[in-house]
Amino acid sequence: MTAGARAEYKYLQVFNIDTRTRYSAANVGTCSHQVCRDDGIVRFGPLHHSDCHSDECQGSRQDEHGMNDEDRKSARAIRGSQMAVVRESFIREVESSEPRQRLRAFLTPDVEEAIRGQMAEWLSDAVLALRVTETALRAVLDGGRFKTQDEMGLPDPRRSADLQRSIWTIDSEDAADLPVYGYAATLGDVRDRDGGGAMRKSLQESFGSARVILDDSLRDRTTFTMHDSLSLLETRAVAPSLIAAPSHLSWPPGGDFKRKNLDWCGANEFFELQMLGGVYVDDIAEVLFDWEPAQVTKDALGHVRFAVAD
Repeated sequence: MTAGARAEYKYLQVFNIDTRTRYSAANVGTCSHQVCRDDGIVRFGPLHHSDCHSDECQGSRQDEHGMNDEDRKSARAIRGSQMAVVRESFIREVESSEPRQRLRAFLTPDVEEAIRGQMAEWLSDAVLALRVTETALRAVLDGGRFKTQDEMGLPDPRRSADLQRSIWTIDSEDAADLPVYGYAATLGDVRDRDGGGAMRKSLQESFGSARVILDDSLRDRTTFTMHDSLSLLETRAVAPSLIAAPSHLSWPPGGDFKRKNLDWCGANEFFELQMLGGVYVDDIAEVLFDWEPAQVTKDALGHVRFAVAD
């Protein structure tokens, strides 16, 4: 049994999950205790019901400090699949919001289905990525994982920790449980509507010249919104949805129906990703630099594959 499998088995036992059925969407259910049903929170079994004090929900909790690094990483990834579930209460807020109400007459069931199908087609060819500076990348390589904005002391009032916890099923106060943000594009990366490189340059200037390509295994615990979510989540204009199950609510009011493909976009029109459960150095598939990286960065990369993008 691999270290990851051992950690998963240990995790399922700790939280009283039947190890024969494993941790899958087929096991979705809600806690039988009223406090856990508040806000329609959907659960994968009785996991992390932080407001419920019953033995079933809290009695068998185990402090993660007892795990080694590999077990802790695997446990957080498993939890990420649970945390990536968007709360029903937030979905209802989005559906009743003023921005979505203005679309009600236009978004017929056929149009909604067309939107879901188009996004699913685009995302099937996507690579998961995020951009960082070389300095930030070296810090990640040294520390072992990408930290969330709140962990780094860089919260944005438009996307507060409380707002994020109200969107995804995050029931801890640990800032490391908040999403790590990135974007989806093909390997060729984003481009302007006229095929130019201004949009790519904008991301480069805003976030960094190192495009970190992540392993596809993160798809199971990654949600997305079409366009930068900063103001969209605050105004309840969109609701994130899983890459594997796109929702029409992830398409924002004003989304361009003439958009040609996933890469084709204007300012802030990229497909934003929200990755739950931690993003570790071991999750890096490759790093593509916009130009030749410094030797100190090459040395820090060690076994991580890298190249200079065309």
